[in-house]
Amino acid sequence: MDVGMLVMPHCAKITFEMDEDGDWLEGLDTVNAFFMDEDVYPTGPIIFKRETVGLGEIQYTAYLALNQPINDIPEFNIEYVDMLEVAPTISERCFEEEEFDFVYKKIEFFSEEHGFHLVNQPYYHVMIDYPGGKVFEIHAEIASIEDLDDE
Repeated sequence: MDVGMLVMPHCAKITFEMDEDGDWLEGLDTVNAFFMDEDVYPTGPIIFKRETVGLGEIQYTAYLALNQPINDIPEFNIEYVDMLEVAPTISERCFEEEEFDFVYKKIEFFSEEHGFHLVNQPYYHVMIDYPGGKVFEIHAEIASIEDLDDE
């Protein structure tokens, strides 16, 4: 388990819902193709949050780092975010989406054991491609020492 932060400039924030069996990455491929047609290119990993919003419905909020600022694109439900900054966090890695629930429980247990206070769920997932697959780094935002002093 690592303590760290997420910082990513020039983000396209995309929010969409789909069935829990749907291929949410396919939708992001369409968005990537749109950006490349406009000479805007992804420059980092995909960061996303996922949340159950109905019976079998998942809402995804994905953040794509871009090489330059963009204007909001309402027809694609894309909003420009100058800087995604989530700090401090505790994080853990996994290699399969099927492991997410196990990692969530591991993060919750670790935070309880070490006196961290989790905030702003759902968690952030950083997806990084590597030859032969993907690795996910799951970040849970924790309250800073100053925030805990105010409680």
